[in-house]
Amino acid sequence: MSKSHTRTKEVTNPYGFSDILETHVKSVAKRKYVNLPKGKRLIKKRVVDLHQARSMLVAMVEQTKVTSGRYFWTPPHSASSRRHMEDQNTVQMSIQMEWLPLTVKYFHALSVSCRHVYRDVLIYHNGKKVTMARVNRLIDEIDDFLEQYGHAKS
Repeated sequence: MSKSHTRTKEVTNPYGFSDILETHVKSVAKRKYVNLPKGKRLIKKRVVDLHQARSMLVAMVEQTKVTSGRYFWTPPHSASSRRHMEDQNTVQMSIQMEWLPLTVKYFHALSVSCRHVYRDVLIYHNGKKVTMARVNRLIDEIDDFLEQYGHAKS
């Protein structure tokens, strides 16, 4: 019969993503895992999850950069074209990992009137409203973790 061992460390810093990554280790018998320092292991599926989360965070940053200069955009003349522009630029993404206390919700929408283009971006990290700078820091922390343990960025 196989046994599961879980080691966790309480981290008081609410943004200590990399600290939590390093201390949260769950190893299960007969699974492929990645060795971490001090005899700890991380299941390879979770490394894949980190790569996927990183790519979604990068997509959030890219979507926000695309519409950053919207003040200078000229809206389409017809109403159907304006609605189409709104539909094309409305994005909603969510990242949630049960094994890691990480939840990121992202909502990006354009509102197009006859004369102006407005943008609405809402980002929540673990239930708190944050800015794009926090998303960039999360990407950097995931990159640092993956580089430290020999995994290339996706």
